[in-house]
Amino acid sequence: MAQQLQTGGVMVMQVVPAGPAEIAGIKPMRAGRFGDIVMAIDGGRVATVDDLFKLLDTKQPGDEVRLSIQRVSKDSTIDAYEDVEIKLKLGTTATAVNVTADDDSAQPPQESE
Repeated sequence: MAQQLQTGGVMVMQVVPAGPAEIAGIKPMRAGRFGDIVMAIDGGRVATVDDLFKLLDTKQPGDEVRLSIQRVSKDSTIDAYEDVEIKLKLGTTATAVNVTADDDSAQPPQESE
């Protein structure tokens, strides 16, 4: 969705209720309003869902990461974004920040057994 809007980054479509992303204040798409757009994780650029998962694959559950996001301005009369930095402690799965890709090619990493 973020690519279709030409904003770059990856738009957050859902977060796990009471999960690390929701606790950290990440805003998903809701009531017709755009969700936060993840632009970077610990300074690593996020342009696609694949970028997001590659960066998350380098982290461990419990790691704290810094997300650079763009958030729709609180002034709903303009199409502007605010730059926001959020610290997030990753949960027990690689999908602590859930995104929904517009295509089926991007899947979260599988946990090894």
